[in-house]
Amino acid sequence: RSITKRAGKLFLEAEGEGKVYAQDIKTSADFEIANPELYLATLDSVEAKLYAEFNVMLGKGYVPATHTNGLPIGIIPVDAIFTPVHKVNYLIEPAGVAEHAEYERLILDVWTDGTISAAEAVGQSAQILTEQLSLFTPAALAPIEEREGKPVALTIPAEQLEMPLEQLGLSPRVFNCLRRNQISKVGQLLEKSEQELLSLKKLGQKSVEEVQQRLEERGLALRSEEDHET
Repeated sequence: RSITKRAGKLFLEAEGEGKVYAQDIKTSADFEIANPELYLATLDSVEAKLYAEFNVMLGKGYVPATHTNGLPIGIIPVDAIFTPVHKVNYLIEPAGVAEHAEYERLILDVWTDGTISAAEAVGQSAQILTEQLSLFTPAALAPIEEREGKPVALTIPAEQLEMPLEQLGLSPRVFNCLRRNQISKVGQLLEKSEQELLSLKKLGQKSVEEVQQRLEERGLALRSEEDHET
């Protein structure tokens, strides 16, 4: 688990006969192992050695290894499951309030991987749902002529603006180039126009097109030149 919400590297080095567990991974102050008891491998000889470097990224949902194109030779991509929630069950039953027989109680059973608690998972889910449904409030849905003659723009949820750049699934080359130019969040990226990105060092047209494609997949877009001029 990333404590500082940043990507990084972990190292594993084992020698001699025996089993290797997640607790054997060497971490920095930025990370902690959520499941140290996880079995990784078995070394069957006193001369056996195992060395591995883990590139730890931040993301969302499930990302198959086929999406990690452009990696250097020697790196083995693996499927990544970023969601901390493993399973959810729910039950709706009468609340048992005599005066209000129509009241019902919602019971949630939530299993996580240990990086967050069940209460935190439910709380964050409720916050995301509230932000998404805010687009359907009367102010957002009212015709333009009913908004005192002023167009009302649908706001981008704060969760998307604060989203780490890692979650866009950019290739390492494009990701590293943006980070070198002090762009680490999606909100900072949305403040840039296409021409502004093209002006960045080592960021060409194909790289900008990749950025635009990743943003479009999330319903987002770079700042237009007209908006920039105003």
